[in-house]
Amino acid sequence: MLRRQKLAQSAPSCYRLGVDLLRPCLVALFSANLTFFAMTAGGCGTDAIGVDDCRRIELARCAAAETCGLISDLGQCQSFYRDQ
Repeated sequence: MLRRQKLAQSAPSCYRLGVDLLRPCLVALFSANLTFFAMTAGGCGTDAIGVDDCRRIELARCAAAETCGLISDLGQCQSFYRDQ
């Protein structure tokens, strides 16, 4: 019986502690979501930019890989990256 009284008395303070911890967590989560969406909203779209630059970089990587002996067929490497 004494144990039930102690649990009943401690319940409101535990509840209050939970609410006090929950509110800052929810504010932080909302703020993080808002920041994420604000930062990534401009990056959405279907217009690819710099495709030719990326292709030139990949072709240069293939040439360097052939020079280093990492690949044996330069044409196959270049066609692989061109088709991707």
